[in-house]
Amino acid sequence: MTSFASITEIPVRPSEPLFESSRQAVPADRSRREQTGTEILADYPSNSGEPFDLSTNLHLGWHYLHARNYDAAIEQLKKVIELEPKFFLAHLILGMAYEQQGNFPGALEEFKEASLSENSPVVLGFLGYTYAALEDRSKAMEILDELRERSKHSYVPAYSMALIHSRLGEQDEAFEHLDKAFMERNQWLISLNVAPEFDSLRLDPRFETLVRRANLDQ
Repeated sequence: MTSFASITEIPVRPSEPLFESSRQAVPADRSRREQTGTEILADYPSNSGEPFDLSTNLHLGWHYLHARNYDAAIEQLKKVIELEPKFFLAHLILGMAYEQQGNFPGALEEFKEASLSENSPVVLGFLGYTYAALEDRSKAMEILDELRERSKHSYVPAYSMALIHSRLGEQDEAFEHLDKAFMERNQWLISLNVAPEFDSLRLDPRFETLVRRANLDQ
C-alpha cells in the first residue's frame, strides 16, 4: 500500500492523482462546489459487478469531502476501512470529514487510529486543529510545541502548523506557515483552494494572493 509520506511530504508531482484530482474535479467557486457532490460519480468508472477498488473509492471519498458532501464522504470512506481496516489515508480523510461535520470525538478517534499506522506530523496537525475547534487551546498548543520540537530533528511540514494556527484564529501565523508550505512545495497545498480547513482565511487578501502564487485559481 502507498505510504502516506510518499505522497504528502515530498516535492509536488503534478501527476499525483489524489491531490491533483482535487484541483481538477472540484470547483474553486463555493456555489459550484456545493453542486458538485451529486455529479462526482460521473468521473469514476462503475464498479458494478467488479471487486471493490480501494484506491478509486478513496479518491471518491476525497472528492466528496472537498465538495462539502460530508455524509457521502463518510459513507464512502467507511466502506474502504471495512475492507482495509489499517488504511492510513482512509482514516485520516474520514477524520477530516467528521471534523467538518462537527463530530469532534469521531474525528479524534480517526486521527488517532491513523497515527497508529503512520506517525506523521500531518496527523498531529489535524489533531491540533480539532482540539482548537473544541476550544482546548492547551492541547492544541501542546501539539504545536511537539511539532516544533520534532522539526529540530526531522522534516515537519509547515502545513501542519498552519492548520492549528488557522483554527486558533491566529491568521498571521497561519499565513506565515502556509507561505513556508508553498516554498516547501508540500503536496497538501494543492488542495488549498477547496480545503474546508482554511475557510476562516478566505476573506483575507493574503489567501487569494497565495492561491494565485500556487497557480490554484485555474
